[in-house]
Amino acid sequence: MHALEKYLAGVAEADAHVATGIHETYERALVVPACREDPALLDGFTRAAASAPGRTLCILVVNGPSDATPEQNAENRAFLETLLAGASSDAK
Repeated sequence: MHALEKYLAGVAEADAHVATGIHETYERALVVPACREDPALLDGFTRAAASAPGRTLCILVVNGPSDATPEQNAENRAFLETLLAGASSDAK
């Protein structure tokens, strides 16, 4: 069993099936858990990956407690929206 398939079958949450769309090869993977973070959280990781040889896959896991307040959920949503808006502008 491929490492990605093993992870998805045994460890990952049910919605992790989106990872099956990853077909490239990477030299390393970095999993970053995040809750109520500032987008600058990823700046150091981006700089490190840019200076490392080969490709780095960064998996950002944005989560929160099941009893999160509406404000906490809004902060996570704003974090994701900011990152996605940056990714959209980078792709242009």
